[in-house]
Amino acid sequence: MKIGILTQPLLRNYGGILQCYALCEVLKGLGHEVCVLDRHHHTPFLRKVLRTAKRTLRYCLGKEKKENILSIWMTAGQIRTISRHTSAFIDRNIPHTRPLMGTKELRQAAGNEHIDTYVVGSDQVWRPVYSPCITNYFIDFDRRDNIVRVAYAASFGVDTWEYDRQAQRVCAGYAKKFDAVSVREDSGVTLCRDYLGVAAEHVLDPTMLLSREQYEKLVKDRNTPLSTGNLLTYILDPSPEKSAIVGRVSRKLGLAPFSVMPSREADVLNCAMYPAACTSPAVEQWLRGFMDARYVVVDSFHGCVFSILFNKPFIAIANSGRGETRFTSLLKTFGLSNRLIHGAEELTDSLISDPVDWERCNGILQSEREKSLLFLRTNLNK
Repeated sequence: MKIGILTQPLLRNYGGILQCYALCEVLKGLGHEVCVLDRHHHTPFLRKVLRTAKRTLRYCLGKEKKENILSIWMTAGQIRTISRHTSAFIDRNIPHTRPLMGTKELRQAAGNEHIDTYVVGSDQVWRPVYSPCITNYFIDFDRRDNIVRVAYAASFGVDTWEYDRQAQRVCAGYAKKFDAVSVREDSGVTLCRDYLGVAAEHVLDPTMLLSREQYEKLVKDRNTPLSTGNLLTYILDPSPEKSAIVGRVSRKLGLAPFSVMPSREADVLNCAMYPAACTSPAVEQWLRGFMDARYVVVDSFHGCVFSILFNKPFIAIANSGRGETRFTSLLKTFGLSNRLIHGAEELTDSLISDPVDWERCNGILQSEREKSLLFLRTNLNK
């Protein structure tokens, strides 16, 4: 069968790219042909103005970074430039359509690709703030009765309900047409039951369905250079407090911090003046960081995921703005909740040095992986 995958836009987010890559690889391994319907979201000029005004107000209140205001006005050319390395990985490894800018284009692409099955997920596809046309992610564009609809590790990102009444009513109707629903966070099971009226199963993020060796092969096949240090920091939202946390871990363990991130924030001015410094490194270089690290400090969900996959001790800094329940659900599954801190005051020397029982974690991973793969095999072979 030909499966159309719906996920967040394929751009520069390493976790987003790799969860899509992993899902494609798993589905192909199960004998299916796949194509990612690469849904993007056009922001009208007026909405950009309103978003700029809102972020400017938050900046004045000390709750927003200047770069987040300037990033709204980045041009399509600038985005292509700074995404060139991640785009190259996508083009090599992920079968996908051109960017689809609306429901009509989505419907046409699905027809052109002869899609007869849809898999929605993973990432925060069911979070309205990240999916402006949320009904697309409930397959509103294909009204055929003889298609298969499956949600795999779909994420709301948070444990509270963010839909308005109209969106809830419409999406609940479409959700009931799904042949099977699974979610990435344990709280998603409750949200599906209470607000969408459907039963959901808790499964692993797609990245965890592949082995560490499969990711290492990607790195080795591209002759990826060694990392520049041994304390990997993957910080999506930098702050002085997070820098202090990294510094303390570095001093305690005697490790050299390094990052696989652009050296400058990507915004319209920096991209115009320093395009190379705003360009995201290759996906394989990001993976290499986990291979070479002896320790990891992250404020990213997928940073936690790959620390577990590569058996690297880590400190996770809660990132509530991007969805803290993603962290708590993942770490609870692996018995690693103690690795999550909310600020520098929670970091202790004993926590930094506390060893992780990787044998136990790997056993949990194997069990959860088998359960998650069974969900896909069972519901895609009806």
